[in-house]
Amino acid sequence: MPASNAKQAELFRQHLEVAAVTGLNCVIHQRDSLEDTLALLTPFAERVRGVFHCFTNDAAAMQRIVALGSLVSFTGVVAFKNAQTVRDAAAATRSTSSAGDRRAVSRADAVSGQTLRNRLT
Repeated sequence: MPASNAKQAELFRQHLEVAAVTGLNCVIHQRDSLEDTLALLTPFAERVRGVFHCFTNDAAAMQRIVALGSLVSFTGVVAFKNAQTVRDAAAATRSTSSAGDRRAVSRADAVSGQTLRNRLT
């Protein structure tokens, strides 16, 4: 692991420790680092709820995150033509959670109807 990655991992671990002590969620924006992120989050999973902001991984990754007790957050990325994997993950949240236990959130300001039409056509 390059030194910059090691430093980033240490800072993330510190954020998780603060979240555990304070009882706060930890908002996580990861790209191309799911395995490293989950490896660092897992020891804290019983004390920290991660909120995976701007989620762009697949349904299998979403299910792993939810199994840790964390949330996934979908943004306007779901409207991009090439984001079928993200749409599939969003659709899969229905089968992952029960009626009273939602594990996916979306940003209300993420996409307007016109933007959605423009991105899908």
